[in-house]
Amino acid sequence: MENLNVDLAHNLRRSGQISEAIILYNNLIISNPNNPEYIFGKALCYLESDPLESIKLFKKVIDINPNIPPAYSNIIVAANNAKKYNEAIKIFDELILKFPDNFELLHQRAILIGNNGDNLSALIDCYRVIESTVLKDDVELFRKHQISTDIAFAKVQLINETNRKKISNLDLLGKYENIDLVEYQYQLPHRLFGNEKFYLEFGKYQGYSINEILKKDPSYIIWCILNLDIFCVSEDIIGILKSKNINIESIDEINTAKLKLLRNKNFNDSFE
Repeated sequence: MENLNVDLAHNLRRSGQISEAIILYNNLIISNPNNPEYIFGKALCYLESDPLESIKLFKKVIDINPNIPPAYSNIIVAANNAKKYNEAIKIFDELILKFPDNFELLHQRAILIGNNGDNLSALIDCYRVIESTVLKDDVELFRKHQISTDIAFAKVQLINETNRKKISNLDLLGKYENIDLVEYQYQLPHRLFGNEKFYLEFGKYQGYSINEILKKDPSYIIWCILNLDIFCVSEDIIGILKSKNINIESIDEINTAKLKLLRNKNFNDSFE
């Protein structure tokens, strides 16, 4: 009998008879309060009409069984419907504390953070996922995984944000305009934007990746920006330095000027 009611509730929901479906789901939940299928079905009923209630119900599903990825993605759908990103991010914060080894939760939170306009934090969260999973060492898996697209999108958004910033000190542009600049990116298992250089080719950390230097001696990156005309880093590196509570005020404008010139040069070169 219970199985028949479950099927009927699902069919009612799919046919748009939401009120009738909710009544059945409620009865099923009364008989079995911790059945994730019943709660999931009820959460879907509220996806359009009451997204915040839907988010709470999907969280309950994950609390009961964290291995139901559609609950994660539907929280994002509900948050987009309600434009209530902060509420949904808090839900993921709680779930990540409860399930710290579930890196899919971290990835989904990164998507939400990006949807909320903080592309830098979203990108850093995506890097944390890569650092902590098999994606770090499996290029093909990384290419096929949605996170590769999410990283590319966040980086494009950050580039657009940087290009919209006005650089006040025009003398900086003059200083670097005739220098052959090189941009050093965060190390990833797959090169997303063409001819990126991941390893230093000079100095005391020659052969080290940017990733390794960020862990070993992040202040050296600041020294390079200040003292080496050829050296600049992408916005995600600046963001990671900030996340380490390192004061980057002295190098932010210089690095931005170098990036602007580098990108203008690359853009012009593509038409030659």
